[in-house]
Amino acid sequence: MVALHDMVGLTGISLSVFCYARVQWNPGYAKRLSYSALNFLSALLLGDSLVHNWNLSSFAANGFWGLISLYGLVRALRPGSVMPRSHGGITTSHRRLEIFRKHVSM
Repeated sequence: MVALHDMVGLTGISLSVFCYARVQWNPGYAKRLSYSALNFLSALLLGDSLVHNWNLSSFAANGFWGLISLYGLVRALRPGSVMPRSHGGITTSHRRLEIFRKHVSM
C-alpha cells in the first residue's frame, strides 16, 4: 500500500509536470498567476513528501523551486502587475497593445 506522504509527493510531481507540459504547449502560460501558484503548491507537496523520505539534494532543489515560484506569485499579485491573472478579461499587456495599435493607425 502507498503511504499518504507518497501520494502527496506524487500529486506534487504531477502538478509540476503539468505546468512544464503546459509551458511547452503554450509558452505564454509561464506569465500567468496560475503557473506560479501551481508550481508553489507543487513545491510544498513535494517538500512534505521529502520530509518523510529525506534526500538533501532533492530537498534543496525543491526549496529553490518553491522560492522562485513564491517570487513569481508575489510579483503577479503586486498592484500594477502586467502578469495575466485569469483567462477572462483584458490584461494590462493587451491594453498596452491596443493603445499602441490605436497610436500607429492614426
